[in-house]
Amino acid sequence: MNLKANNTQKNKGIFSNGFVVAGFALFLVVFFKNAWVCEDAYIFFRSLEQLFNGNGPVWNAHARVQVYTSVIWYWLNAFIAFFYRDYFIVSIMLSAVCCGLMLYYTARIIEHAKLFLIFVLLLIASRSFFDYTSSGLENALAFTLISAFVFYLKQFLVVGQDRERQEQQSCFLALCVLVGLSPLVRHDLVLLLAPGFAWAAIVRWQHWRHGLISRTILFWPLVALFMPPLLWTLFSLIYYGIPLPNTAYAKLNHGVPRELIMEYGSRYFVAHWYWDTPVIVALLLSIVCGLFSRIALLRVLAAGVLLHITYLYTIGGDYMLGRFLSIPYFLAVLLLVLQLAIWKPLKLWRYINAVVLLGCCALWFTFTSYGNNPLTSPLNWGKDKDRVARTINKNFDSRYGEFVSNSLWVYQKKDFSNSITDHNWCNKGLEVRGEAIAIRGPVGMYGYCAGIDIKIIEPWAVTDPLLAQLPYDGGDWKAGHFRRNLPDGYRGSVLSGENRIVDPHLHEYYAAIRVLTEQRPLLSRERLVTIMQFNIGAFDHGVEIESLAEQQLQDER
Repeated sequence: MNLKANNTQKNKGIFSNGFVVAGFALFLVVFFKNAWVCEDAYIFFRSLEQLFNGNGPVWNAHARVQVYTSVIWYWLNAFIAFFYRDYFIVSIMLSAVCCGLMLYYTARIIEHAKLFLIFVLLLIASRSFFDYTSSGLENALAFTLISAFVFYLKQFLVVGQDRERQEQQSCFLALCVLVGLSPLVRHDLVLLLAPGFAWAAIVRWQHWRHGLISRTILFWPLVALFMPPLLWTLFSLIYYGIPLPNTAYAKLNHGVPRELIMEYGSRYFVAHWYWDTPVIVALLLSIVCGLFSRIALLRVLAAGVLLHITYLYTIGGDYMLGRFLSIPYFLAVLLLVLQLAIWKPLKLWRYINAVVLLGCCALWFTFTSYGNNPLTSPLNWGKDKDRVARTINKNFDSRYGEFVSNSLWVYQKKDFSNSITDHNWCNKGLEVRGEAIAIRGPVGMYGYCAGIDIKIIEPWAVTDPLLAQLPYDGGDWKAGHFRRNLPDGYRGSVLSGENRIVDPHLHEYYAAIRVLTEQRPLLSRERLVTIMQFNIGAFDHGVEIESLAEQQLQDER
């Protein structure tokens, strides 16, 4: 690929090309056909309800707990919902806008109309990708951030060769902004972007070392890189009492032995081979082609893909098929299309072009010939529960299980008088409205439909500040879902607002958590001291995670 960029007018003129217009149109048609909102999205929908009712960005009204993983996604939804209070529609429309921005950036990155259409076709071939272009989760925002990062990284390398240093400074500043914001979209996005950013930083450091730029020029990029995560971490510590979302502690602080988690991680990728073959093929091809490419841009992008999927392997993946792999798949497909663009200046391009197009068409029709793909799956997808299995290796096909109740198609046709969906989990929540407390999991639709006044304890700990710090119960588990036992007296403690936990060590531990999550004022000396002590492990003697992990590993052996 020739890194010498086309002029700006030519680059932007690609949007008038018929192939590009067809790619945009096809993507948006498939997007709205498959648009839906998943179970997990209702968790932050309930938090938005608490926010707009004056209780703050929390789960239960009495305790400050961060139940949303993506900070930027949550607050973007909150901002739009301030003007239009339909969380379902807001999340889907925001996803559509993000996907539109993603297509805009990728068209400018690829700079070739036919290759852009191939790029869109490869995205449509994957269930993992299109299942989570909407879903109410932050994936679409992640696609936008990644595409913008690759665009500015490519421009940075170009201006380093052909243009003035001022323009390169602007590109590097944009890269710093995007990397600084990435942990506020998803923390693991940092791994995907790190190799590319490291390459740009090394280039910039060499410029400074050789006296081409001054130290003062590096000040604002450093501010853009570190200020967003530092400011949010400071807010999180002061408001929630901990630096990370409660979801991170619930899903990573479980006590399951590392060997068992990594075994589950291998099964996670095997499940995707059977469920969504294009994802595994694209990931493998992109890593091999990228790492051995002569183009530095492709090498650092491939390194990011490899880092990200290695991390997924070490945490066991996720119980939801496609959700996490959709993000590296997007970058892998973009990398492969850029690899195709390398051949464009060659004399053999006309023949390679035909072979590649025919090969991609053959693969595309092969992967989309099944009834479970984004292009041909019906609008009542999932209604026939016997058509395909809903789980593979304990990994759950979420859209198949929930689409029939939570699709945009169903939502705009039905009039829900008491709730946002007619899913059975929502109906269970409606049954407990008006009660003081409930113990339940899964908790998304159930919690949203139960209302904001009831106190809900979730044994899987995603929304619970105490259980998220405890080891799992030693029973059956799947990645991201580790059930905890409720300590004696915990239900009574939540219901009464008093610490009634029987175990003396856990009693002390829960007392500290109550200071973090319930005490006011936020800046009292007692609370600030407790926040510091809690986060350096001063109360951890009441939580025996490691001993349980060792015992579980011995049982498995």
